[in-house]
Amino acid sequence: MSRCGTYSLTLPVSEVFEDRTPRIVDLDNDGRIEVITIRAYLNAGASVALFGIRDGKLVELASTPAIGTPNRWLNIAGIADYAGRSIPQIAYVETPHIGGTLHFVEWRGNSLAPLASMRGFSNHRIGAREQELTADIDFDGNGQRDIAVPANDRATLRIIGIQDGRPVELHSQTFPAAIKTSKPPSPGSDAKCIQMILETGKTVEICAGA
Repeated sequence: MSRCGTYSLTLPVSEVFEDRTPRIVDLDNDGRIEVITIRAYLNAGASVALFGIRDGKLVELASTPAIGTPNRWLNIAGIADYAGRSIPQIAYVETPHIGGTLHFVEWRGNSLAPLASMRGFSNHRIGAREQELTADIDFDGNGQRDIAVPANDRATLRIIGIQDGRPVELHSQTFPAAIKTSKPPSPGSDAKCIQMILETGKTVEICAGA
């Protein structure tokens, strides 16, 4: 945003914002920040929606198609250049409560275009307020971010990278209890290690190349 100020956008009565923490990021590296959040339709379920300030107004710039079924949700997992394309991608898990699919999408024009996907993930426990169950790590040391996302049982952490445009499972590890949340990285972290907090309160750590 080029100027400070307060901006608002009101959705139609058939839509709601269904996200606790909108993400603010410069998604196309043009020096202007965008807002990434979850927008749900009454009759079609959730979608990822992208907003920005244009001509002094907060407007929608792009979105993914809605899931297509009422009461179906998705949870954003991360925003980084997972594909090594010099621009960030948005990673999210569609239907994390009923057998989730991890999607990677990229902003192209007025759409969030699909880049890659893989099944078998859950980054949210139904009814929980905590949504941050994922973390970024350069697991294979190639200078490119990978993403760690819980499997459907939430007790197994799967580390996924994108290679030649396709998702690849680089590592998985099962813990004695389900994952409750990720632990924020310390200042100056180089993404070589990540920590997850289990439902028992125990903290576990995974490091690159482990």
